[in-house]
Amino acid sequence: MKKTFDSLITITNAGFEVASYPEIREALVQRMKEIYGSDIDVSTGSADGIWIESLSLVINNILQSFLQLNANLNPDTATGIYLDVL
Repeated sequence: MKKTFDSLITITNAGFEVASYPEIREALVQRMKEIYGSDIDVSTGSADGIWIESLSLVINNILQSFLQLNANLNPDTATGIYLDVL
């Protein structure tokens, strides 16, 4: 399923599901095109493209940190000191 900007993280029966880096980037590209028009230059050689790449990386890191936190709060998947605390 194609991810939209509003569905980068979803709650499922199995827990949380987050978008991959390429899905995040594509969602941001589509959102920028909705705002500024379909002729916007989103290549990595343009300022908008560099901004999209940077923002995609930040969002990806936040979502991955969220997944890691969630895993460390579960006794079945926690490791290291997180498991010791639980």
